[in-house]
Amino acid sequence: LGHTASPKVSRKGRTLLSNLLEHNPITNRPPRNTPVRTLTIKRRIERARAGRRSRLRSFLPCSWCSLGRVRRWVNSVNDTLTKGQKSATELDEINDVLVKTTSFDEPFYMMLIGSDARADDESMGARSDTNIVVRVDPTTNSATLVSIPRDTMINIDGYGYCKFNAAYSYGGAALAIKEASELLGVNISHYAEVDFDSLIGLVDTVGGADVTVDQRINDPDADGSVIGQKKIIIEAGEQHMDGETALVFARSRAYADGDFTRTANQRKLIAALAEKILSMPLAKLPGIVQTAAGSITTDMSVTDLYSL
Repeated sequence: LGHTASPKVSRKGRTLLSNLLEHNPITNRPPRNTPVRTLTIKRRIERARAGRRSRLRSFLPCSWCSLGRVRRWVNSVNDTLTKGQKSATELDEINDVLVKTTSFDEPFYMMLIGSDARADDESMGARSDTNIVVRVDPTTNSATLVSIPRDTMINIDGYGYCKFNAAYSYGGAALAIKEASELLGVNISHYAEVDFDSLIGLVDTVGGADVTVDQRINDPDADGSVIGQKKIIIEAGEQHMDGETALVFARSRAYADGDFTRTANQRKLIAALAEKILSMPLAKLPGIVQTAAGSITTDMSVTDLYSL
């Protein structure tokens, strides 16, 4: 008597009840009429997007840190490259005589100065024994070098007639640039300077230079053996030069025409160094620039050099 009979449920009712159970949010089961593959693909896409957003959030701080390190590196190299050992007054005087161009998209003139100031021989003073004016044409990727022989006679205001290399002794790089500009009748926009000690380090930094030597060099004055330094003899022909050998090659005047062959050799050395640097993998250039910054003083920044 106490038994309650189970109600009879039609086929339509069982289907409706089954659908209600399958729509239950607690079970989180897909509706009967929804393809399972479609939902699986959607979930995979959503998870992939979430993963990318997560990776992006973790990548951005690292990128900002990397950019910060790059900026600090560039600023540090620029500080060394553009100041060197010069005082603020010397730098101002140099900037006053340079006629800057608005961009590197048009030809400009640049002066290369090699001074004979050396740490181990202060008695030699500081004269510019290398004076080269370069016309750089970015539109044709070419450069033309013209040397001013150090014994060229010029008239310096306040000093009278002197050899050209005396300008550096009297007024540093600024006066040498000014006199070169007046002598050649061109506006000089940029400059770079290296002394004898720094030239050794610069050549060694790039792994040496390959130069064709026209005639054998055995010059005690150039290698310093006359005052007890190491004897260096350079044979004629193709030579791979380290820093010390390159310095002798650039300094020697033991030729019949004296300074004319020496200036030609200096231009050869510069061309060889430029070729060596341009042939290096791009990844090595930052290290080369950083090391070279300790050997060269110039008004050009790291970004200026890379743009050239």
